[in-house]
Amino acid sequence: MISALGTAGTEILCHPTKIYAHARFHRRKMTGVFQFFFLFSRLPTCIQDIDMAKRARSRIKLLCVEIKMNEEASKIVIDLAKELISFVSSQESNWKTAYFRFHINGSNYGSNGSYEISESIKLFDPFEDESFFDTMNTQGKKLHNILSKKSEPFIVMLLTIDHSGNYKVLFENKDADKWKISKANGGTGVPNT
Repeated sequence: MISALGTAGTEILCHPTKIYAHARFHRRKMTGVFQFFFLFSRLPTCIQDIDMAKRARSRIKLLCVEIKMNEEASKIVIDLAKELISFVSSQESNWKTAYFRFHINGSNYGSNGSYEISESIKLFDPFEDESFFDTMNTQGKKLHNILSKKSEPFIVMLLTIDHSGNYKVLFENKDADKWKISKANGGTGVPNT
C-alpha cells in the first residue's frame, strides 16, 4: 500500500492484475502545501481495482521519505477516492473531473464538492447528498486525526479525481481558504490548484 508522506517517489507493480500505478509525493515547506498523487494507468472499472494497492504492499520502493503515512491512513485515502468515484458516477456517467474539499479547525469541520460535465460545473448538494457527505466527513476526520500524530495537522484537504481514474490528494496546513469550491463572487466551482 502506498505509505509515504514527504519527498518521496513510489512505484507499485501489481503483477496479479497487471495494473501499474505510480505515486509521487511532494512537500513544499514554504507554502505548507502537501501533494499526493496516485496515477492509475486506466479507469478502475470495478471500484475494487483500487484495492490492488493492498496486494502490492511488498512491491513498493520508497526513494526518499521524510514522514511515513501508516497503513490505516493509506487505506482512508483509497476509501475516499473509491467513495468519490462511486458517488459522482451515480450522479452523472459522463463526468470529467470531480473535486471534494474537506476543512477542519478544532471541532469545526465541513466539506463541499463539484464535478465537471461537458462545459459546465455542478456543485454537490449537501442536503440531497447527505449520506455521501457524512461518509466523507467521517473519513476526513479520521485521516486528520491519524496524520496529526505524525506531522503538523492539515486544515484543508482536496481530493481530485478524473474519469480515467487518476486522483490526487492535497493537504494544506496554513491557509484555511485554500482550494475553495464555490460559484459565489465569480467562482467557477473548480478549486484553484
